[in-house]
Amino acid sequence: MIQRLPNQMFELELEGGARVKAHLGEEMKMKYTRLLPGERVRVEISAFDPGRGRVVSRIG
Repeated sequence: MIQRLPNQMFELELEGGARVKAHLGEEMKMKYTRLLPGERVRVEISAFDPGRGRVVSRIG
């Protein structure tokens, strides 16, 4: 995670160097998950807009 944006949005940098804006998935919202800069997360990228995604889970 690069930085936190308003309305539970995050700017993420993928392993390939691309940057996407992502929001928390429903399960992570229900568990009140907080993300810190530098954490590794699993992201589902939108098929319609490759610059958007959804944070599904934490890695590690």
